[in-house]
Amino acid sequence: MGNELNNLKEAMDETVFEQAKFDSTSKQAVREVLYSRKEKPFSAFAVVAAATLVLAILLGTTTWLQATLTSEQATVPEEETAASTLEEAHILEGMIFRGHTNSGDSFHFIDGNLVIVTDPTMSAVRPWINPEDMATEGVSEVTYTDIDVERDESLFVIYSAGELIFELIQTGPRLYEDSEGNVFSTDQYIEEAEFLVARVEDFEYGFQIDGGQIFGNNAKGIIIYMGNLGMRDGNLSVLDEFLLEQGYNSTDSIYLEFPKAQITVENTKYFIQLNDEDSLEFEKVGKRIIKDANGREYYLNQMPE
Repeated sequence: MGNELNNLKEAMDETVFEQAKFDSTSKQAVREVLYSRKEKPFSAFAVVAAATLVLAILLGTTTWLQATLTSEQATVPEEETAASTLEEAHILEGMIFRGHTNSGDSFHFIDGNLVIVTDPTMSAVRPWINPEDMATEGVSEVTYTDIDVERDESLFVIYSAGELIFELIQTGPRLYEDSEGNVFSTDQYIEEAEFLVARVEDFEYGFQIDGGQIFGNNAKGIIIYMGNLGMRDGNLSVLDEFLLEQGYNSTDSIYLEFPKAQITVENTKYFIQLNDEDSLEFEKVGKRIIKDANGREYYLNQMPE
């Protein structure tokens, strides 16, 4: 019987259950079952009991192996997926085109999409809308996705998911014309559309507007100079409004220093805190151009290097 048990262990060692612990204690347990009553003849119950004990050992070993394999699989790190490659933004991304021929028309390239706003009360034909499908009233908005723009010198061809939407021809630094002769303008130059970033240092050069200036330096903070105030091109600038609120007249020559002024920037925006109560806000719309909340443009005194 000892040889048989040894042979059984050797057989188990050559299988997937080689990790099972069948030691002397296990052997003794089997012997006690088989030989607990030597005075009695052979009993089927003893064989069944022994077989049951061996089966229990094998089942326990199988359960242990399965738990081990499951644990190892759970700890294997998943393969990292390759980072998706982002395509470079097209040259018109972020630009807004406003209608000159039809003031109710505009379109905006934003986040890879093209949003077109149309006022149907205008009579001109738009290249992206069939005249027969135009509504008789109300403003409509259409969004095209997956925009791509191909440029051939002054010609810009706009596609949505590979389908031609319309074409634009650049007729001036900030003027564009579609195939139907409708004219549109932008707030920024095409070459600058991809890198307009506000910098605190921009105000060291100063910006001009109608003979007036606003600029900043380390010694005197923000300085505002205005030769005169009043309506220009139909509306006041933010500087005009601020100075009129301070009690200055349209004929005054004004020079003010704000030594405690602070300039902060965010993307294309400048936020200027003149003092505890007064603040100004501007947006960079060109490499040398900023615009205030009233739509008035200011031009950089010097081209930054």
